[in-house]
Amino acid sequence: MAARAWSVIPPTLAAAAVLMSACALAGRPADCDDLQRVVIRVRPGSMPGFSWEPPCAVGNVSVGGAREVTWEIETRDSANLILPPILYGSTRPGVRELISAALAKSDVLYTISVSRFVLTKERGRVLVVVGQVKFGFD
Repeated sequence: MAARAWSVIPPTLAAAAVLMSACALAGRPADCDDLQRVVIRVRPGSMPGFSWEPPCAVGNVSVGGAREVTWEIETRDSANLILPPILYGSTRPGVRELISAALAKSDVLYTISVSRFVLTKERGRVLVVVGQVKFGFD
């Protein structure tokens, strides 16, 4: 039988986790810094849904197969305003579709990437990928 590793979470960290969960449930973004990594979850189906934790607001969502991007959305003013959850092929006010959703194939492995706009001294406002995962359409 394998031994389990346990760790103690400091009370302030536990309280922060509870507050982040409450924000997510209330539909508000988590307080994320520019380079906060997120874990993406895919709800399978012919039109999959995507969510990520923590629920940071992002500026771009892109889905692509091996050779091409099949759907991409981005905020109109290069701000991080897109919140989870989202559905493949759907947009919201303030978000434009850069590439319209293509009919997906069940035999192709796709990748979803979520990116945040980050202000840099050298290049101005740039997109930085903060989460990525592979999935298939049913």
